[in-house]
Amino acid sequence: AESADGIISFRGLKATELELDSSYSKAGWAFGLKGRAELGVSAKKIGYSVALKKSTGSDKFEYAATLTADDGISASDIAGQSISIPGLDDVALTTIVVTNDSLVADLAFTGEALTGKTAQISAFHPEGFKKAVLGVAIIGDLPFTSLLTSAQGSALDGVGLDDLTMLIVPEGKTLLPTDASIPDKLRNNIKTVLDDLEESKPGFKQKPIESGITMLAEFDIKASDRIGDLMGSGCEPGTQFAIAGTIGAKVFDPS
Repeated sequence: AESADGIISFRGLKATELELDSSYSKAGWAFGLKGRAELGVSAKKIGYSVALKKSTGSDKFEYAATLTADDGISASDIAGQSISIPGLDDVALTTIVVTNDSLVADLAFTGEALTGKTAQISAFHPEGFKKAVLGVAIIGDLPFTSLLTSAQGSALDGVGLDDLTMLIVPEGKTLLPTDASIPDKLRNNIKTVLDDLEESKPGFKQKPIESGITMLAEFDIKASDRIGDLMGSGCEPGTQFAIAGTIGAKVFDPS
């Protein structure tokens, strides 16, 4: 387009390039926009796309807006500030996708302790939910030594959590682990842990996830001989143990 001025109204985000993006499939035509933009006072270069397509199940239109940056989008980029934000500046969002009923962001940890680790945060609305379900999925392993420097050289050196997942389900609702609205990476983490729990607790993976805060993970001790020996002495063979638990909303009710 000759000018992209005004195509994006979000304060601190200015489109600099714009072009029409269209495609055709058996489902019909899909139309959208794509281009480049500048974000924040540093005018960080990012890519954006806005896709619009007709829903196959109704006459409604669905959209998906995506922001991407090769070196990630930091909290200070979004806040429009050139100052450092402790803690949050150790996280960079690599892709943000917003649709009619969900927001999914892939992120990478940039701080020294967690460099190379990635995660996904999401907010999504299963059918019949007025309030969103919030989810956080850490991809891969999370060694205790990356969180606690004091664990280095101790019995906890070599111990960690794999596929760590947190879900916050609104009060009065339950969520099936197979619900179609769950984002892919979050779904994969949930399935991995529940499949392992199924071996010791048949039927567990079919149970709905209750309202409140649910944590899922694989407790991984395979790189710690000392913890392995301790677990073995307690007749608990193995090096990975699936764990799951839910904290109800009433726990945080002061009344």
